[in-house]
Amino acid sequence: MPTLQVDVTDLAVYPEGSELTFGCTFEWVNPTSNVVTLSCCQSFCTQASYTVPAASGGTPGTTSATLLDTPEFNFGDSGFTAPGMPHIVVGGGGIPGNARGREREVA
Repeated sequence: MPTLQVDVTDLAVYPEGSELTFGCTFEWVNPTSNVVTLSCCQSFCTQASYTVPAASGGTPGTTSATLLDTPEFNFGDSGFTAPGMPHIVVGGGGIPGNARGREREVA
């Protein structure tokens, strides 16, 4: 099974059609030429922050991460360039595949 990846610029999950699940391990992927800092991640990941290296030689920078078993999805992303507030896009649903029916509004 290929490694799940989340792009720091738009928070899309790859491979396309994949879904994050509670407790899963994935990689933050940074295709930009700048180091990206993800902050306030403790509500949904096992670490409070992540530093994702810049792409080098055409290869995106990556950093491993693990979702909590009962996450919330509020965080800061210095590399986020899509319109609106940062949110993880998962199969168009915006929440992990095993969270269906557990979605709730967050500020």
